[in-house]
Amino acid sequence: MRQTHPTRSREAHSLFYGLELATPWPENYPKGRLIPEEGRHQTLSFLGPLSREKREEFLAFPLRLSLPPLFLGAAGYFDSLLFLPPERAKVVAWRPRLLSGEHELLTLTFQLQEALLMRGCQVDSRPLLPHVTVARTPFSREDWERSFQPLPLFFCALHLYESVGELKYHPLTTLPLPVPIEELEHTADVAFRLRGKNLTQLALHAQLALAFLAPSFLELLEEKPVVAKLVDLVQLLNKKIFDMDRKFGSPFKAVSHAGELKQEGDLLVWEMIIDV
Repeated sequence: MRQTHPTRSREAHSLFYGLELATPWPENYPKGRLIPEEGRHQTLSFLGPLSREKREEFLAFPLRLSLPPLFLGAAGYFDSLLFLPPERAKVVAWRPRLLSGEHELLTLTFQLQEALLMRGCQVDSRPLLPHVTVARTPFSREDWERSFQPLPLFFCALHLYESVGELKYHPLTTLPLPVPIEELEHTADVAFRLRGKNLTQLALHAQLALAFLAPSFLELLEEKPVVAKLVDLVQLLNKKIFDMDRKFGSPFKAVSHAGELKQEGDLLVWEMIIDV
């Protein structure tokens, strides 16, 4: 099945659906026309040409999709750069590698396109190549490749975006998504509220949360951790922190054994406290 990317189409479509994401973006970049952080997204579906009347009618309709009880915003990490289109690159994009929630994300995309078709919208349903555009030409491919570092990510909202020019994309309607990783205020240490379908997924999300504090932690990421109880999860994380500190230093000391597993609907929830 042929994959396409939106660099050709975006000029022809002013409205599209995309996912907002959370990631610890770098402070410095190589040369290029940067997309502002708040506008970076993964595109899900472009809308076909809309008359003025159809556009106004469409914007007045709130974005409502039925999320299943176990739905969480997909999580993973950026594993490489993409230069698109490959034959004559005009954009620098980061490729997400999803470790949880990919099936749910595909279901959400299908629901979205079904809802649009039922409302009489012309939808570009060709499969899209997952990517998040960060910069446009002019740029040096070699400079960007040298500067790239894998970063953790999760998707936190579905937006109907409008392309307003000058590399800016404004959300018009929004559907917030339940998030797998949520940073919390804490008096002395660092804390996260983690959500998952089971302990294995919680352990994965806990590792990604640590990578939000120190992206180099991704080098030690265990993608399919084996944990049977909460104490196993904490021991796994502290072993990883020890290995990280020995290999290239760590900004945190240990994960606390405090806190209990809780239920949030059908999801497991754990508040992870990190001693820094």
